[in-house]
Amino acid sequence: MRSTRRWARLLAGMMAATVLVIAACDDEGSQLLEPLVDEVPPVVNILNAAQSADTLTTNVQAEDFISLAWVATELRRTDQFETVVTPEGDTLTLGRLIAADTFFFAGRVQDATVTTRFFVFFTQATPVQVRAVASDAQDNLGTSTKTILVGGSGPGGDISGPSVAITSPLPNQTVRENTVIRVGVSASDPTGLAQLNVSLTGIDQPPDLPAGDTIRFSDFRTDVDTLLDFFIPQGALGQLTITAEAINLNTLSAFAQITVTVAAEVPGDSISPVVSMFVSGGVFRRQDEPARMEADDSLWIDLTASDGESAVTRMGVTVAIRNRTTTGEVSDTILLDRVFTPAVSGTAPVRFSIVPEDLPATVFSSTNVPDTLVFNITGWAFDAASPTQNCGATVDVNGSASSLQCSLGSFITAAGIAGGFVERLIVSGRTVGFPQGALIADAVVDTLRELLLLSDYNFGIVRPFDLRSEAFIGSVPVGSNPWGLGLSLSEDELLVSNSGGTNMSVVSLGPRTPGSPAITGETDRYQTQDLKVYRVKEEFDATGRSIYPVEFFEYSDRPQFLAQAANGLIMYSTVPALAGLPGTIREYDPNQREVRFFIAYAARETPSQPEIQIVNADSAFSVNGALAFVVCDHTRGDPSPAARSCILAQETLTTSALEEAAALVAAKNAGDGWDVQIFSDLDIASIGLQDTTFVTASGDREFVAFGEGDTPGRAGRIILYRSATQTITNTLQVSDLPGNAEQQVFGLALNKDGSLGVARGSNAYFFGPDIPGGPNVLRLVGMNENIFPTGTGAAMHPDNDQNSVSVPDQRLSFLGAGDARIQMVDTHFFSFFRGQLLIRDPIVGPLSVTRRLPGDPPEVVVRLYGVTENGVVIIPVLTTDITSIP
Repeated sequence: MRSTRRWARLLAGMMAATVLVIAACDDEGSQLLEPLVDEVPPVVNILNAAQSADTLTTNVQAEDFISLAWVATELRRTDQFETVVTPEGDTLTLGRLIAADTFFFAGRVQDATVTTRFFVFFTQATPVQVRAVASDAQDNLGTSTKTILVGGSGPGGDISGPSVAITSPLPNQTVRENTVIRVGVSASDPTGLAQLNVSLTGIDQPPDLPAGDTIRFSDFRTDVDTLLDFFIPQGALGQLTITAEAINLNTLSAFAQITVTVAAEVPGDSISPVVSMFVSGGVFRRQDEPARMEADDSLWIDLTASDGESAVTRMGVTVAIRNRTTTGEVSDTILLDRVFTPAVSGTAPVRFSIVPEDLPATVFSSTNVPDTLVFNITGWAFDAASPTQNCGATVDVNGSASSLQCSLGSFITAAGIAGGFVERLIVSGRTVGFPQGALIADAVVDTLRELLLLSDYNFGIVRPFDLRSEAFIGSVPVGSNPWGLGLSLSEDELLVSNSGGTNMSVVSLGPRTPGSPAITGETDRYQTQDLKVYRVKEEFDATGRSIYPVEFFEYSDRPQFLAQAANGLIMYSTVPALAGLPGTIREYDPNQREVRFFIAYAARETPSQPEIQIVNADSAFSVNGALAFVVCDHTRGDPSPAARSCILAQETLTTSALEEAAALVAAKNAGDGWDVQIFSDLDIASIGLQDTTFVTASGDREFVAFGEGDTPGRAGRIILYRSATQTITNTLQVSDLPGNAEQQVFGLALNKDGSLGVARGSNAYFFGPDIPGGPNVLRLVGMNENIFPTGTGAAMHPDNDQNSVSVPDQRLSFLGAGDARIQMVDTHFFSFFRGQLLIRDPIVGPLSVTRRLPGDPPEVVVRLYGVTENGVVIIPVLTTDITSIP
């Protein structure tokens, strides 16, 4: 087959070349003026794309009848787009480029398969497009695309077509003429659905059936569950075939098909409709409590009815609501219904919802949570029988069908039977969902504009959330894989660490106008340079001469979390990367646009042989057979080549090359503005940070704390930086903290003046300087060993400082718990809980706190904002939520 295709293309190429030759002959007689021209593009085929662990492997086959020049393989987004201008001036709209690689051929190659491997950074299953482009020697381009699924816990790679099912009517069911049939269709595809088609066929005699319906999806959707109504005219009798087709973004299709019988209405209908009911909504968190809901969540009641002899004209639910309060039980009853004109035959599905905050104030108030509501629910339906309609009911909330006799009083119920029992626990908070595929890495509150700013790792954007309207207001593009966020000193800019690269975005937040934000967007991007640590040992060669081999140690340069200190320096951690590159702590000077290592926290040990460790140098290397070595750096803040210089360290009659290097570097630091550090006892292995390292600043920015995350085999380290002295706690100074609290860190917060911090491990432990504002010596201040052992996120009251001892409501810390709670611990009497906030979903990301907003009711003390798997949850902390110390 391949040889046949190649031969066909060869003939086409020969024909194109021949036409050119003939045209030249017509113009100039027998003289050939132009060489043969290849106008046939290469043929490109993406053979496969498969993911294993964090690596996506693609195989692209390309063929050209003369010769291939290169093959490029690209990964592009399917939900974000960019404009590309070709060398010929054509404009293409393509998915935003994620990664690309190009293979160039040497010599004449007509057929090749190119294998490319990409690092997959998506933590959730995400559709991407593989785009392959091949060029021949005369710049003809051939392309091929394929949408695949990458990331998440699955294997990823090539995927099949969508799935689709018809959920109503039922196969082989009888429906009636002159009624509506409700065609329920569900479809899914992880790469995204493009279109859904439903058609009706099979009845040939007039009157004509409706042709069908089409739904086209303009936004990205992986799942759809919909109902389409079709009127069956009188006289359209016989076998009716219903076909549903789902088409995904790869243009792959899937079909579902059922057949029903259209019959005439049965006269004298005396049989009641059959009704089934299924109640859902809420999340079960504990065995000893009902499912949890937020006040604006929906309790879903899916009601289905069918009538074998006529059709359904009305369906509904009667809900009796009870609430046991401190003053006794209160109750109310509501009725929800749907009337069908024309009536619905076959299966009639309807969904009703009950939202707690919309219930009568006599039974529920959103300021009184947690609160347990009891629902007794009856589902019912009427048919189209004449002159008296038949009514059937059900009280089973788990989907079993029944046709109980109805009681037609003030409310429609099942005769002599109470409604089905459903219980829900209404908890604190309101969750606003993220767009599908979003992954929030960090959050920061802009109190001047009343915004919550969230970094979306997967989409490469910042998502602003308006705290007044409690809604997302658009997005701000930044660099690759944005992670940590921090406000600038002026609080008019947002700093974003782009962990997919080695840079930070600077986003202008616009005017300070709460309620009407106008974010300008990215205005600058700080590039963070590559840094290494070098080690030079004194060894001896075979002749006994001293030699000085230089080795270097690589670290991840990709920024993770950050905070700007009061001195203007941006303190940040780097994310541990693949290939065993550990993270570090660094300082970025936005004025000089320079990066420095901070390694004072590293352990010290006396080496077994003479050596030095070199930090913050541009480079270091051996020369002259390692008899000497060179250290190079530049004048800090001056990127010009003229500012770069080097020293040559070699042995003298009185000093070793190691001693010579230390002296020469000290002179360069003093005279030429270098900032190279030389150590002789640095434990290089202790520099690296093995897991997520949280960064947080005190309210006055004088202190910045770093907390090391999951570090198997040892405690996570807490490291405190002081702005005024530009110093950082060293190993000896922090040993008291992990020595007394061997915890890993999953949440970190500092108070207003840096006098106290809290770290969330399996315990809560509080730390601070020996003397607030004094020497930079970190000590363990207190612990709470009774918090829930797992959880993420920590925050402190925004006004908490060293004077808060006498202000009980300011002595609050907030700790996320893995069982969907936020526990409040006193920051002076550390063993005492000040209350707890039950929430629907556990906090899995950052937890932030602000003072009450101007529009909040007076009972609101502070507001909490947390990231959960389902969105951002807003939690007003009320005075009634806080308990006093006994």
